[in-house]
Formats: sequence, C-alpha cells, structure tokens
Amino acid sequence: MAAAIFLGIGAAACTTPAAIPSGDASVVSPIRLGIGSFYGDAETANLFVEVLRADLRRGGTSIGTFDASGAKLGAFDMPDWASWRARGASAAIGGRVEIRPDGRLLAQVRIWDVVARQELGGLQFDQPVEDRRLVAHAIANFAQEKLTGVKGSFLDRRIKISLKGTRYVMSISDSDGANEQAALSSPKPLLMPLWLPDRKFLTYVSLETSTPTVWLQEAASGMREPAAAAMQLVKACPSEAALFVPLPIQTPPEQLLEEGWEKHAGAACKARLLALANQAEAALARRRLGLPARPAVKADSELSWAERVAKAIRPNIVFDVSLLTGNPAVDINAQLAPDGRVLGAIVEKPSGFPDWDAAALRGVLKTERLPLDVNGRVPPVFVLRMRPLH
Repeated sequence: MAAAIFLGIGAAACTTPAAIPSGDASVVSPIRLGIGSFYGDAETANLFVEVLRADLRRGGTSIGTFDASGAKLGAFDMPDWASWRARGASAAIGGRVEIRPDGRLLAQVRIWDVVARQELGGLQFDQPVEDRRLVAHAIANFAQEKLTGVKGSFLDRRIKISLKGTRYVMSISDSDGANEQAALSSPKPLLMPLWLPDRKFLTYVSLETSTPTVWLQEAASGMREPAAAAMQLVKACPSEAALFVPLPIQTPPEQLLEEGWEKHAGAACKARLLALANQAEAALARRRLGLPARPAVKADSELSWAERVAKAIRPNIVFDVSLLTGNPAVDINAQLAPDGRVLGAIVEKPSGFPDWDAAALRGVLKTERLPLDVNGRVPPVFVLRMRPLH
C-alpha cells in the first residue's frame, strides 16, 4: 500500500473553497492537499504519489510534504472529514489502481474539498500499463486545475538538445525529464527547438550542412525534411540569426538548446519559425494525400470566378490541418448582395469534422465582400464546396 502524503500548496497560486480559513479574513491560508493511500497495485500507487508530488512542486505551487502513513482513501470512499481536518488537510485526493491480466491499467481518482465537505470531481483511466507515468501526469493536471483554477501542462513533452561528447543530441522526454528518448544525433549544432501547436511535429534550426536550415520533424516516426533556409529568420530573429548568418558558429549558447529560448528571442521570432514549419507540414499533408506539394499558381487574369472567390476567402480561414484525416469537403450556402457583400452563410452539408466546418464558415463570413464575375454580378445565393487542402 502506498504511503499517504500531505502536500501544502502555496496560497499565492490558489484562492479556492478548499483553502483553510484563518483568524484574519484578509489572510488566505495555503491549500493542504492530502494524498490518500491508493488501493490496488502498490508499485503503481507509489509512482502516482511520487509524480503527483513532483509535478505540483514544479507547477509553482510552493509544495511542502509531511508523512501521514496509513490514511487510506479510495475513489468511492467518503472521506472521514473530521479525521482529515484533524490532520490539517483542506483537500484530499484518493483512488484505486488495478493492473489487469490483459496488461492494461485501470485507475480511478477522486478529489474532495475537506473544508466544504464536498466532492470536486473524479477521473477514470483505461490505458496500457506502460503509460502509467502519463496517467500520473494527467492526475496532476486534474488536481492543479481543481484546486487552483490553473490548467496544468504536465502531460506536455519536452525537447532538449545536449552536447554529448562530439555530437549534438536532440531528445524528447516527459515534462519532468523522465522517459527521455533521442530523436536526432548530429555532429553539427542543432538549436532553437520548438513544438508545433499540434505537438505531433517539432521544428529546429540545423547547422548540419553549409546552408543553415529550418527542419520539420515528426515526433512519432522521426521522419524529417527541410522546411526552409534559415536565412528567412534573419529579419524576425536578428540576434539568433547572427549565430549562423553569414557563417555558422561552432558552439551555440545553451539558452538556444532548450524549449523556452523563444522567451528571450521574442514573439516575432517564434511566429516566423512556426510559420515556416507550418508551411512544410501543410505540404507534407498534401503529399500524403497524393496532392501536389504546392497548389499550381495562376495569374489573376487566368482565374475563374470560383477560383477568385476561393482566393478571397482562403486567407480568412484559420485552421490546423493536422487535426484532420483526409481532405474533407464542407458545403457552405452563402447569401450575397448585388455588390458581393456577404449577407449571411450557413453550413448546408457538413464534412463530418465540425471544427473544419466552423472554420470554413467563419472564413466566409469574415471575407465580407466577394469578387464580382466578368459581368459585374454575383448570384444572390450560391454554394461553396470547401476543403482544407486545396
């Protein structure tokens, strides 16, 4: 049975109903979270407690611990309120973890406000047993948000580049540094690693060749391809680009080897690097569907009216194509004024992907005015068939 531990969470990060009241109404006392002994598999329960403690400490919540061995608390138990309050707890978390014969992990977790004597919420997991650290991080996210209102990021993976001997090794690990795996090894410097928003791909600058290059790499497969010449970062990232333009340096500063470098480089630098990587990801998605990597570009004089309408709408659509499977079509019914103004629009035939449908509809409405045809007219009503990859 896992040992029970109490965690003291700093008041600066939380003002929740679970806070212990003090004699002075102007003082907010720390939330003290009691982690009960989980029922079930002792090894996994101990791991849950260890990861939960470490995550909440890294979350900036000023955690302190003290021993409370023997305080059992399952996911469906009702806490002994008086007993937990006597121990100084203002909140409690407990649960049950089971390793099934098929190798899957079943975990049930519940958290309570001890002061108000009420449940705050519960979670259930059914995952492969090898994912138990990820389950523990998910529990930490759940606890932090319930107690502080601040969403946790403990499930996010971390990228780090280290100089090991004569090689630069880029590795991916859990948020706490566990489960570290090498993603790339190079004799030349790698720098400025960054996750794309979908966290399926990452990007970085490589000095492996004579031309410094921005690369796109898929985390799961390790597949990578050049996205753009790093020269395109010069304007947005002047200080960073000075390290590889006109000539690459041999040893980049450490602050450019780990996530967080963009805090020093600035939002414009991060945005430019992501834009280059996103273009490469979109091209990759097109190739995987058997489409040309880049749509054919026509002169405006060669465009049909439908193509000019699409050209007007496309810049107003904001959507992450990595969220989709395939290239689904949505039909948008648009109502137009004689001068091309968009009077209204609705989804006439959904694609099966509501997020794409909503993004396409917003793009049409945001366009406001569509181009007139060669006769200076537009139909009062027409249907646009729109796909994310054109």
